[in-house]
Amino acid sequence: MRLIKLTIATILVSMLVAVTYFVFERSVSIATEVVWQQWFSTDQSRLMILPIIFGLGYVYFGAQHYLDGKHENRLTHSLEENPKPTLGSLFKILGLGFLSLVAGASLGPEAILVPACILIGSYTGKHIFKTTEATTKTLAQLAFIALFAAFFNSVYAGLLGLFLVLKRHKSKPSIIFILLAVVASAVTVAVQNKLDPSPFVEASTAGFEITLLGLFGLLILVFIGTLLTHGIDYTTRFSVRMHKKVAAKGWWASAFIACSGLSILYLIGGPLVQFTGNAEIQPMLEQAPQIGFFGIMLIIIIKLAAISWSKALGYRGGMIFPSVFVAAAVVALMQLYLTDIHFVYGLVAVLVGMYLTDKKLKILF
Repeated sequence: MRLIKLTIATILVSMLVAVTYFVFERSVSIATEVVWQQWFSTDQSRLMILPIIFGLGYVYFGAQHYLDGKHENRLTHSLEENPKPTLGSLFKILGLGFLSLVAGASLGPEAILVPACILIGSYTGKHIFKTTEATTKTLAQLAFIALFAAFFNSVYAGLLGLFLVLKRHKSKPSIIFILLAVVASAVTVAVQNKLDPSPFVEASTAGFEITLLGLFGLLILVFIGTLLTHGIDYTTRFSVRMHKKVAAKGWWASAFIACSGLSILYLIGGPLVQFTGNAEIQPMLEQAPQIGFFGIMLIIIIKLAAISWSKALGYRGGMIFPSVFVAAAVVALMQLYLTDIHFVYGLVAVLVGMYLTDKKLKILF
């Protein structure tokens, strides 16, 4: 009976996670499209980003100060959050995250959705199914796994989430927990496909043929991935020092510096360096031959700076998804000169290098 109840709770949590992910992503996408493109036409009139970044930026930083001031001067990561299982906490997390991303933060939704979905799991276990504390914790972990499946629309990605949960809690999984993780991933993907089956990137299916030159290129990309993570770490530390200097003067001063830096970076880098980067990957790949070597290099450098600046200066969001955009830009740059590298393999190679380096630096997760 307990197992049946836990399975039903897992299915409900997974469905709620999929819907939350879809609604949040779609809301941010629609809001940025309406504000940045339809109302202000920022792609055509680049200076129009200034009233958006400063206007919405002050709304966001003010809301954060008065609703969640304890986090405004602290660099947080998505796996650190352990919110109280209340509906008020859920709306605060999603609301502030929404304002941050629409205001232009060059960050991903994962650092917002991770605590939100963990909260959904905890709330479901505690208030709906009246489970024990241990079972409530299990549902929170399964919500995290379900979110990973939603991020990449893949059951296998959910199993990656399972790996991260086990690594974080340093525990050995039971057979039941593994089966529930599969159920959570499968239900999430099924709901996700009903809501929005389209991927962000349309890439051809990767074959298994890898040439010697292509293998050498992949090794180079792994090395570049390590350099990118060091670059994010360095620029983040610089940005944190900048934030500390102005934070003591009040949130108004912090907001002004944050908005000023982001505006300058976006004016230099252009539309492709804005926002999370998910929707910008495909246009960047299509434009890569026209942009050329120096153009792509500029995009990579500015995007790295925008990611670090956004995170360190107090915007909410994660560094993982925008880092995927940077990795995609590196692969596009390599493909200008080495056609033996398939995009999918190249992207994985860069991300492997970034992940291995982050195990020491702990800046992305």
